[in-house]
Amino acid sequence: MAVQTAAVEQIERALPAAPAGVERQLLSVDGAFVPVLGGEWTEVKTLCLGRIQPPDAAESPLGRARCIRST
Repeated sequence: MAVQTAAVEQIERALPAAPAGVERQLLSVDGAFVPVLGGEWTEVKTLCLGRIQPPDAAESPLGRARCIRST
């Protein structure tokens, strides 16, 4: 345990602090089965990450937020 603790302390000293993240984020995961060659099916998974932008009263009078910069 002492070896791991020393390694953690060394990493914390050597690495810069992590940058601040955005205030709100979106994470969405989904899966589906798709046909592949030979008549078989396989599962694919998708992941979407995005930054949530607060609603702008002029653009969204109903107060709906929107996702920007999705990946």
